[in-house]
Amino acid sequence: ARAMKSKDAVAIAAAATAATAVFLLYRRRRSRRPPFVPLRRSELPTHPYDLAQRWIDEHQRATNFLEAHCVCLATSSPSGGATARTVLLQKLDQDVGLIFGSQASSLKGSDAAADVRAEAVLRLGERQVRFRGTIRLGDATQSDDAFHRVPRGAQLGLTLLRQGTPCADDEYAAIEQRWLALAAADDGEAPVARPPDFSAFILEPATVEFYQGGHPGFCNDRFLYKQIGLAGFVLEGRLMA
Repeated sequence: ARAMKSKDAVAIAAAATAATAVFLLYRRRRSRRPPFVPLRRSELPTHPYDLAQRWIDEHQRATNFLEAHCVCLATSSPSGGATARTVLLQKLDQDVGLIFGSQASSLKGSDAAADVRAEAVLRLGERQVRFRGTIRLGDATQSDDAFHRVPRGAQLGLTLLRQGTPCADDEYAAIEQRWLALAAADDGEAPVARPPDFSAFILEPATVEFYQGGHPGFCNDRFLYKQIGLAGFVLEGRLMA
């Protein structure tokens, strides 16, 4: 009996050792990073939006639309200081700037009215693009376009919501019930009228910075474009990571 117990102990120890080895191998494989792909100066386009759009398209093919278009937008005001939130980038327009939509009465809207300086950061896996410049509200046509790029269910919700406004739980439940009624009655055909408070937001960058991460020694690539008057964007050069 004592010999059987000894054999069982050896077998258990061997199984545990094998399981540990398999786990460590699995974790090592899971933690392997893809090889670093340098961002070369010779491959940089004249206009930074061309590279930004290419990175967005590549990330969307690897993930999905939402992950490839979410940007962190930072604004500030003299009274409230800095604030940041994630917004959905609707469009990169070389003649206009970065376009997204929201309610003008939201915190980002009041910040934009108090201080036009803003920055949007687009994170795409190991890649990052920073757009620093000024933010403004779009005109009626731009706001209509921005509203109709929003999914239809969200359009219906935006007719009921006031972003960032304090709200009791029962009041919010009533709003959701109103949305359910609107969605049930919606024929999907007639355009949803844009709420007066919904606006296009346009960020006009003065600088665009590209960051290609993933180098094992953190010798990552950073390049900065700068807007120079009528000359448009010019490549300022490389930055240290």
